[in-house]
Amino acid sequence: MFIIELRYKIQYIIFMYSSGIVTGIGQGIGYETTKRLLEKNYTVIGISKTHNEKIRSLKKNYPLSFFFFKFELS
Repeated sequence: MFIIELRYKIQYIIFMYSSGIVTGIGQGIGYETTKRLLEKNYTVIGISKTHNEKIRSLKKNYPLSFFFFKFELS
C-alpha cells in the first residue's frame, strides 16, 4: 500500500513540474512552443479554435503526453 501511495505522489510531483498549458497551438508560436515542450518530454495541454493537420500529427506522435481541446477563448 505504501509503495502505491508513494508512486502516485511521485507521479503527481513529476506531472506538476513537467507540464504546461499552451493556447493558440494551431499555428505559429503556439505550435512551435508545444512541439518544443513535447520534445523535452513535457506533458502539454493544448488549446486551439482550429483542429488542423499539425495538431493531428502532435496527437499521433505524442499520444500519452499531448492533450488537445478545441475551444475559443476570446
